[in-house]
Amino acid sequence: MILRRRLNVRLAIWLSASVALLGTAAHVVHGIQVKRNASAFLAQAKRARDAGRLAEAADDLFRYLVLVPEDDNALAEYSLLLADDKLTTSRRAVECAFFALEHALRRDPQRHDVRRRVIQVAMSPWLNRFHDAGQHLDRLIASVPNDGELEGLRARCYEANGDYQKARHWFEQALNHAPNDIDNYVRLTYLLRQQANKVKQGEKTTDEVLRRADLWMDEMVKANTRSFRAYLIRAHYRKQFATQANRTEASKAAEQDIRTAQQLAPNDADVLLTAAELAREHKKPEEARACLLSCVKRHPEDWRAYQALARFEALEGQPQAALDALHDGLKRFPKQLDLLWNLTHLLIHQGDKAAASRAINRLRAEVFPTPDLKYLEARLLRNWAIITRTMALQLLNDKV
Repeated sequence: MILRRRLNVRLAIWLSASVALLGTAAHVVHGIQVKRNASAFLAQAKRARDAGRLAEAADDLFRYLVLVPEDDNALAEYSLLLADDKLTTSRRAVECAFFALEHALRRDPQRHDVRRRVIQVAMSPWLNRFHDAGQHLDRLIASVPNDGELEGLRARCYEANGDYQKARHWFEQALNHAPNDIDNYVRLTYLLRQQANKVKQGEKTTDEVLRRADLWMDEMVKANTRSFRAYLIRAHYRKQFATQANRTEASKAAEQDIRTAQQLAPNDADVLLTAAELAREHKKPEEARACLLSCVKRHPEDWRAYQALARFEALEGQPQAALDALHDGLKRFPKQLDLLWNLTHLLIHQGDKAAASRAINRLRAEVFPTPDLKYLEARLLRNWAIITRTMALQLLNDKV
């Protein structure tokens, strides 16, 4: 009896040891399997990313992070993938990217590339989180001082939040460190123009602020004498803010800027479009048409060329040519809403009810705003009613 109990005790000890050993072995095997799976997901993510399949790469990186959540570098790469322009095509996608980038930065605050990207995402039209972007910019500027690009972004955040004095300060600071940045000149100049009463820094009157804006616009051109874009921007600026007293002088100066832009980049799309506008203002329709046709030919990937040509032909009393331009544009850009909108208006104006109805249905399929669709339908019905009455009167006259 005693011997049997001893045997049972030995058996229990042996079984316990066996179970422990098996558990350890299973844990080791599981760990090896997890590492293999994780490595496989990481390799798949790299292949997918290299091949441009970003959504697939993000999915594989997510699976990897589930297995290896402590990998900060992988988390940063995952957040940057989510924030890629090819994936951030909806508000929800942009929000997911923003929070992933924030999470990656909490884990590794020294990833400046991630912080730069979260700033861009925060400032996107989908989010407009300028306060968050400003906080990230403050940290980045402290680490990377005298960076004109970052200072310009900080100015934009202050401007969006209504702090115009600080916005002016940071724009001017940005231009001290990046004097060739055209966008910062433009933003500063328009800030001074639009918020003249709120950005005075030494100026006594708003007129002095406006003159300072003009000087900044001239500084932009001086710093970018080989940039056609700088001349085009100043030309538009001069025309936009011309006063009754200096309208003629401003118009001549704007024309000179456009001519200089033509010399620097005669075949650029913006140059051709602006030159066409100038030619039409000077009552040179053939020159304007030639510029627009050249723009369509040289830049078939730019939908604005088709729209500008259609608008020109409509204003010149050539509705069929305008329709042709819009149809050509929509062959390349079948979902371009501006082209569809203008086509619908022109068809209604021409009284083509069937074609106009089809165009309205195309806009509806693109989830066009309901009030605008109702407006188009009202125009269509009103025009058709007029046509019907005209036809009825004509038939009555024929009978008489």
